[in-house]
Amino acid sequence: MPAPSAFASSGPVTTFGASNGSLAATLPGGASGAVFIVQSASQPATPELTRLPAPSNLAQFQIVASESAGAAPMAVARSTDAIAQAHRALALDGFRELPPATIGVERALEALPQLRRPLSTLARSAKANLGDRRSFKVLYVPIGGALNANLGSACPNPVANYVCYVNVSATLQAISQHAYVWVDDAALADPAEFPDASYFTAAATNFDRYFAIETQAFGPAFAPANVTQYGQCDANANPLPQNAYGPVPDLTGTDPHIHVLITDVLTQNGEGGYFYSGNLFPQGMLNCTAIPRPVSNELPLLVIGGDRNPAIAGVPLHNPQYWLATDMPRALAHELQH
Repeated sequence: MPAPSAFASSGPVTTFGASNGSLAATLPGGASGAVFIVQSASQPATPELTRLPAPSNLAQFQIVASESAGAAPMAVARSTDAIAQAHRALALDGFRELPPATIGVERALEALPQLRRPLSTLARSAKANLGDRRSFKVLYVPIGGALNANLGSACPNPVANYVCYVNVSATLQAISQHAYVWVDDAALADPAEFPDASYFTAAATNFDRYFAIETQAFGPAFAPANVTQYGQCDANANPLPQNAYGPVPDLTGTDPHIHVLITDVLTQNGEGGYFYSGNLFPQGMLNCTAIPRPVSNELPLLVIGGDRNPAIAGVPLHNPQYWLATDMPRALAHELQH
């Protein structure tokens, strides 16, 4: 298979095309071995993974390397079963990590009746000040649908007809150019978890750095959004009159901040952080969808784990320096990309 157009070789790398399904090359003089790399498209394409629960007709690729110098030939097969298993795992784990068109939120809204014309409802302001407190709805869904033996699996305080979530009380601890950093009040109550407020300032500073890099690479973080063409419902899915509709989240960048919640709730489901596009919609709209209905915090939000590890033998409960230098930075950068 020909190399992709963006591929550039350097050093002792040889790129060559396909001929009747076979590849051939000669090792440089003095070389003792070689590595053959074959690139192919995903089967099926990645956006379809969540629509195919257990793809079984995936292509299998066989790679055979042989030497004319008399060494025994080697063979490596890319297993169909392994591919299918990886696709199923991605479909489960990616629920909160994909844009709304790919997970079920936008498809659920597509089934709702649309209004004749957009409403003039004002966007909800997300501006906040240091010391503010508020409650967040944090999804409580295990990764891959199952938890290990050290973690609990039941939904705490389930709310009928809605996905499992936990109410988290948090306080705004830091504000930067593009981040509102909220911290779980339960984490703040444990002085061993975060020794001082500099940890939250560091999170805000890191976020600004990633924001500049990633928006340059992937595009603006905000854009005019109009989701007011859909109706809204009460908690029992009864349609509301238009004068009772709640405002939509402001995604225009009028307030150029993204909310970051640091919480220990994620310790219970084995997750390091998540982005969930349901938070970009009014709760009233999501109330009209099928059971179990999504929940929304009605603002652009990233949720990342705090400095609290599961109760596993040999693992310290808190490791502030590891959280500061490794865990928090990688979680922030990863979730912002989504």
